[in-house]
Amino acid sequence: MDNSQNPVKYSRKTLALIETAKELFFRHGVRRITIEEICRKAGVSKMTFYRNFSSKSEIVRIIIAQIYDEASVMLDDIMKSSMSFEEKIQKVLSVKLEYTRSYSPEFIEEFAGSPDNDEIASYINSLNEEYYNKVRDFISAAKESGEINPELSTDFIMYMMNALGEMFKDSNVRSLFADTEQLIREFFSFFYYGVLSRKNE
Repeated sequence: MDNSQNPVKYSRKTLALIETAKELFFRHGVRRITIEEICRKAGVSKMTFYRNFSSKSEIVRIIIAQIYDEASVMLDDIMKSSMSFEEKIQKVLSVKLEYTRSYSPEFIEEFAGSPDNDEIASYINSLNEEYYNKVRDFISAAKESGEINPELSTDFIMYMMNALGEMFKDSNVRSLFADTEQLIREFFSFFYYGVLSRKNE
């Protein structure tokens, strides 16, 4: 019942299961939480769960889709705003930090790393591709307005962003920082000051 592309109105029990699973996943990570725990906290039976979802993976996909949908709307709003590129980058950072504070280190590690479930990993990759295209448009628009160093190609900037994203998944890199918040701050600082047009210095 993955309706991420075509939102539907969920029943009260379905919503309770989604919100409960989200709360538990964000707090403890996905691997640790069982369907039984979700049902017990939501106050429903396993039969009710399976009437709404085919598996734990399906409810994980729905929650991941919600995360990406929110991020996509946020990015669209920022891109369409009259803020300068610098202000837009700062806004993106602020929102990312706010989201990070809602997630446990376990959830972030599973989400940013390689999920055990191949189906979930494939789904995340497909959503990443959609988000990649939005970010590429954002970068291209900033280049056209002269807010990004014109000597840097959009393809190179996107390649470097992806490379930094892969580093984010590396446990050795994460171990260099006290917490995820510090890692995100330095990630954005490195990217921002590396691509900023000299006219903004």
